[in-house]
Amino acid sequence: DELLQVNKTNVIQALQAFDPSFRIGENLAMGSDPNALPEVSIRGNSGLGAGELDIDVTNKASLKNNPNLPTFIMDGFEISVTKLYDMDPSRIESITILKDAAATAMYGSRAANGVVVITTVTPKPGKLNVSYSFIGEVEMPDLTDYDLLNAREKLELEQKAGCFDPNSGHSINGLMLFKEYNAKLYNIQRGIDTYWLSQPLRTAFNQTHSLYVDGGS
Repeated sequence: DELLQVNKTNVIQALQAFDPSFRIGENLAMGSDPNALPEVSIRGNSGLGAGELDIDVTNKASLKNNPNLPTFIMDGFEISVTKLYDMDPSRIESITILKDAAATAMYGSRAANGVVVITTVTPKPGKLNVSYSFIGEVEMPDLTDYDLLNAREKLELEQKAGCFDPNSGHSINGLMLFKEYNAKLYNIQRGIDTYWLSQPLRTAFNQTHSLYVDGGS
């Protein structure tokens, strides 16, 4: 329940809120790719990360060779970071993060980077149960911190700076400057005002579907 309160879709992101030693390094080279995994480490890095070796192959497959990646154990079996990343948080009963001597004593040399032990919810005996969940998220870029000039303000600034003044040493004659200014003013009055910061961005809708079957004797 605590995991769901922090993050309903991503177990790895939720863990960072509970243990400050569990670090997540976002791979910015992958942009907003929802399938790109972050680099995970416990209590710092011990080697060169996968993203630093080759940014072109930093994906779900290559992170298994990351020298800083901790070991993930679910119900007694080792799992990949991909499986945990794609896992429905509602299926998890508890998570324990082991590090240092506690981890090495139980799991040996493979626990050098720490161990994340996951226990899943025990299926209830009885008739077969099928559960389905859907989670949708809308992500929009926040550009409120960028206070830029609009088209009209930019044209006014250019005029005050003498960009259209024929006496300011321009190689263009006064008539051409006059035409250029009026052409820009005409476009502004028509409502043309491109906000260039928003051009490479878009609003994203992420959806997660989970189907779970349990039961039996």
